[in-house]
Amino acid sequence: FRPVPLEGETVNQVELSGEPGTSFTGFLILVESDGNAISKGDVDEVETIDGVFDANGLLVFNVTELEKPTHTYVVTDSFTGIVDETDLDTDDDGVLDDLSSLGTIFDAVRVSDRANEPQHGSQLGGQDLAFVGGEPQLVFRNFSVGEWFQVLDGQIFSAAGTETYTASQFTGPDPMAPSFGLKNPLFDPVPTANPTSSPTVVSSGSPSEGPTSPPTSSPSGAPTTPTASTSPPSSATASPTSTLSTDTVILLSEF
Repeated sequence: FRPVPLEGETVNQVELSGEPGTSFTGFLILVESDGNAISKGDVDEVETIDGVFDANGLLVFNVTELEKPTHTYVVTDSFTGIVDETDLDTDDDGVLDDLSSLGTIFDAVRVSDRANEPQHGSQLGGQDLAFVGGEPQLVFRNFSVGEWFQVLDGQIFSAAGTETYTASQFTGPDPMAPSFGLKNPLFDPVPTANPTSSPTVVSSGSPSEGPTSPPTSSPSGAPTTPTASTSPPSSATASPTSTLSTDTVILLSEF
């Protein structure tokens, strides 16, 4: 999706990646992740997801409006709370400590509009995109299932914000523009600046230094199931264990 909608845009699209031909009903939850907000951890928005993954394993759905960053976008199969009332960070210390209103968490990603915001994405077993100087105009996964990239002012940044790339380093659709309904651009070649890094599809710790190749597919064609950490990050020792799914792979693919 585009975290910052275009002027006059009344409908946003969000793309998920999953098992081709399977149906999914769940929710996209937006959690306030502004470190200066007294409401950090509050559930600001809830959107219903109901559809079938197409032959490419993609499910695109529309939402009327998305809150601008800084927010954490969470895909879950259940939500029992109330918008603008449910608080996942009851003591407002930046650590999520009450996930009782959420069901199975399939993916989570934090998009920031400033540096040093609460790392709610990784606390939920997902990813925290680094601040790269402004609100990204587009965020997408490598080939719909791999590492995150974020686009800002004609530059493509890694999830960690430490590497930049050009459109010519990608194959497939234009990485500078949305490609909803198509497999996302594929990064090629894989950079070798940090050969010892081997990030997984969904990170449960700090953001990775750079993108990796798409995960190996299983015989059914679904991405290899990511492994969720069984212990919370050191900065979130007070938070409950994440309920990130390790049985079914459903990933945020493009915003």
